[in-house]
Amino acid sequence: MPKMNIPKSSTKENSIADKALKSQGTVNIPKYFFKFISNNSMHFHSSMHELLTHNKIYLSSRIEFNDPFDCAIYIAEINKDQVDKYLDEALNRFNLSRKIKNEWVNISKCPIKFREALAASLNQQLDKQGIYSLSASIKNPLMWAHYANSHQGIAIVYNHNRNDEKFNPLPICYQKQYEENPNSFIDLDYLFIKGEEWRYEKEWRIIKKIKAKEFVELPENVINGIILGAKCDESTSLFLKDLIKSRALEGRPPITLYRADINDKFFQLDFYEEIDGQYNLINIFD
Repeated sequence: MPKMNIPKSSTKENSIADKALKSQGTVNIPKYFFKFISNNSMHFHSSMHELLTHNKIYLSSRIEFNDPFDCAIYIAEINKDQVDKYLDEALNRFNLSRKIKNEWVNISKCPIKFREALAASLNQQLDKQGIYSLSASIKNPLMWAHYANSHQGIAIVYNHNRNDEKFNPLPICYQKQYEENPNSFIDLDYLFIKGEEWRYEKEWRIIKKIKAKEFVELPENVINGIILGAKCDESTSLFLKDLIKSRALEGRPPITLYRADINDKFFQLDFYEEIDGQYNLINIFD
């Protein structure tokens, strides 16, 4: 299969955002984003150290996701005119060697083979993109159960500044079927599409090109705080408190410690902020 390298400006970052917001039933941009984390992961301590000490997050590849349909592509049958369109882009937009160009020209003579090569090339490129998944909702107990070790883990609270290019999540678009033929050889919109069953997650994503399975640095002031799950144990709490203290001693922006708790009357979570060793009920995440 001919190789294709992604150019620096190959995606329309807001091309799917409006559609995604509509699919999530909202037009409001969240003030906070949340990252649910299991304290049972073998990488928990090292990843928390990277985040709180160096402001670095780990970017996943789509091949690590728990949903095999996530970011899936579907390329329907394509005719000769469509083949010519894709071929023209491959030959003129990308910095390809003469050998690779000739391979694409030869494949283009057979639309079926070209369709297979196009799908393989796109899948290869999507696997390389670094993905950081976030949620706009902290109150859904299912998110705590599924992604934070059955409420024993934590959630990172991030401030959202739309003007910050280093931390600018885009919303997931939930729909019934795959997106059909891509707009181009490299169509990153696929990374923002999931099945409707996942709508409850209210997911947003940060995408960093060709950064899968790498750590990237965030702006220091983007981390607002850490929420301890309703069943979070003392050892996890003490570990995080030590990291927060060390961070403060280094002169980095402060991080607030919160705790989730089970409401006595309703099937819901309440949230408390730690102030001078005491937890006070808050509603800032409403």
